[in-house]
Amino acid sequence: KLANIIRRKIEQNLPEHAGDAIIRVGELRTKSKERAPGVGGEIGKRRMQWMIDVCTSWEMGELALLDD
Repeated sequence: KLANIIRRKIEQNLPEHAGDAIIRVGELRTKSKERAPGVGGEIGKRRMQWMIDVCTSWEMGELALLDD
């Protein structure tokens, strides 16, 4: 019961479009890995820094609208 109460509280406080934004950013991350594969190394670091920059500079609603 307590877990259900906590889950509802979290859901109520999430920004609008959070679910869509999570899905779209995940798709973007997958595509960026295809274009610049590799874990660690210079390419991987640059790719992850780019993802961080996108996620911190775009609004949640903008991230939710990402498209091909």
